[in-house]
Amino acid sequence: MKKIRLFWLLLALFITQIIVVKYLLTYLNINNTSSYHYFYTSFSKFQRQLFGWTTFSVGDLFYTLLIVFFIYIFFKWVKNIKKNSLLTAMLIIGIITVMQFCFYLFWGFNYSRAPLAKFLKLDLKTLNANDLILLNTQLIAKANFLQSKLAKADSLKVSAPYNRQQMLYQSAISYNQLAQQWPEFSYKNQSIKWSLYSVPLSYMGYSGYYNPFSGEAQVNSQIVAPFIPFTACHEMAHQLGFAAEQEANFLSYLACINSQDDFIKYSGYLVALSYSLSNLSFVDRIEFKKLVKTIHPGILKNMQENDAFWSAHQNPSTKVFAAFYDHFLKANKQTDGIKSYYGIVKLIIAYHQTYPLKKS
Repeated sequence: MKKIRLFWLLLALFITQIIVVKYLLTYLNINNTSSYHYFYTSFSKFQRQLFGWTTFSVGDLFYTLLIVFFIYIFFKWVKNIKKNSLLTAMLIIGIITVMQFCFYLFWGFNYSRAPLAKFLKLDLKTLNANDLILLNTQLIAKANFLQSKLAKADSLKVSAPYNRQQMLYQSAISYNQLAQQWPEFSYKNQSIKWSLYSVPLSYMGYSGYYNPFSGEAQVNSQIVAPFIPFTACHEMAHQLGFAAEQEANFLSYLACINSQDDFIKYSGYLVALSYSLSNLSFVDRIEFKKLVKTIHPGILKNMQENDAFWSAHQNPSTKVFAAFYDHFLKANKQTDGIKSYYGIVKLIIAYHQTYPLKKS
C-alpha cells in the first residue's frame, strides 16, 4: 500500500513539475539583470572549470553510465516483471523527474531569455528578395576571397590548415575577439570536447550538442572540416546561455567572422552562405542560379562534400530524431521548431544593416 501511494506521489510530482516548467517558460523574461542569468553565468563557469581540463567528454561518459543503468533496470524488470514492476516504474519516474529538474535549472530556462535582437537593437524585418540577393552577394565575395587565400586556387576545396584539436582552440579564441566589440560575449574556461558518440550523432543527423549536465560543448568529430569551427562556436553560444538555435547560429557566425584566423572566418562565411542561399532558392530561383555561378568551384566542393557526408549517413532513424528534436524545440518556445536554425539569415541581414560588412 505504501509503495502504491509513493508511486502516485512521484507521478503527481512529475506532472506538477511539467506544468510549473511550462508556466515559467511562458512567463519568464530573462535578461542580463535577471537572477537566473546571474546564477547561470556563475554555474556554467563552474561547470567549465570543473570538467574543461579533461581530454574526454565527461557528459558523454555520464550518458553512457545512464544508458547502462537503464539497460540493467530493464532486464531486471523483465526477469521479475510481477515482483518489481512498481519499484521499477517509481525508479524511472524519479530519475526522469530529477533529470528534468536539473536540465531546466542548469540551462533550460535560457529558452526564456530575452531576444538577442533586442539586446543588439536590431530591426528584424520580413525577408525579401532584394535583401537576400545583397546578403548572398556579400557573403560570396567574402567566401571567394578566403577560399582563394586558403586553397591557393579557385578550383580547390579548402582543407584544414591544422589538426582538429587546434580548430577547437581557435574557435574558442574567436569569442574573445568578438568580445572586444561586445564584452557580453566573452568566453572563458574553455570546455569543448569531441563527442564519444560522434558516429551515432552522424546517423542521428547532429553535428554537435550542448550537455547541460556537464556544461560541455560537444562536437561531432566526423563532420567535414570547414564546418567544424562554426559548429564549435554554435555550441559555445549555448554555453553562454543562448538557447535559441537561430541565436546560437548567429553568434557562431559573428564569432567566426571576427576571428583573426582565416580558416575560422571561412567556416563562418561558408555556413552563413549555405543558409542564405537556401533561403534565396525559395524566394527567387533565377537570382539564386545566377549567384551560384559566381561562387568559386572550391567552395561548391566544400558544400558538396558536406551534403555527401549527411546523405551517406541518412537512415530511417534520422527522420525520427529530427521529428523528436522539432517537437522538443516547439515545446521550449521555439515555434519554428527545427526550421528555427534558418532564422540566422534574418539576424545577419538586420545586423549588417547596422554594421555593414567591409569589402575584402
